Formats: sequence, structure tokens, C-alpha cells
Amino acid sequence: MEVIQVFDRPAPPRFYAVAGRFLFVEAVDLRLAQLVQQLFAGWQLTPVSPLPREADIEIKFFANEPGPDIPPDLNRFDIAAGGRCYTDAGGYYLQFGNSLMRLRHHVPVRVDVWLKQVPESV
Repeated sequence: MEVIQVFDRPAPPRFYAVAGRFLFVEAVDLRLAQLVQQLFAGWQLTPVSPLPREADIEIKFFANEPGPDIPPDLNRFDIAAGGRCYTDAGGYYLQFGNSLMRLRHHVPVRVDVWLKQVPESV
């Protein structure tokens, strides 16, 4: 039997519960979704079926993309592991060598994570 894997199509979204809050997690390709699923398996998150209400937090992962430009007028400071944080009242960006994360304080909270290159494993 021959198995064909396709990594460039969207993966199905996942829903998790933690401390009474619901998370909606989505990755743009199957390989990245599998890595995210492995990462979350080690945390105290409970997979749940799609919810009848909106999630409290939405997390979306993007692969092989540098992410958006960081606005130049944000406050910035260095953080551990050679990263940099950019912040204002609406949220913040965390930038590391291979990744960029943007957190927005809206309801629901929205976190977007861009990886320039998908790692081989978590």
C-alpha cells in the first residue's frame, strides 16, 4: 500500500479546554498541525469537540512565512534567548530568530504565530 502525505493544505482546527477556558487552535498545514498537537499533548490541555460558543482564546500558526511588519512606533525591549518584545496598549509582538508571535487583547484574545521554517520535530 502506498501512502501519500500532503502538507500544504489547511489542517482541521482543534479545540482545547484549560482552567475553564476554551482555546481554538489552527495551523495552516498538516505537518505544522501535527507538531502543534505534539506540543500541546505535553501540557495540561484537554481536547474537546467544537464548542457551541466562541472560544476565549484563538491561536493560529502559520508556516514558512516571516509574518507581518512590526509597527515602528511600539515600545520595545530585549527578552531572554535573544528575543525582542514590542508592545502597546493593544497587545504585543515577540520576535525570535525563526518566529514572530503577535498577541492582541481583543475578545477573544487572538494569538498569531509565524514560523519562517517549520522545525522537523518539537
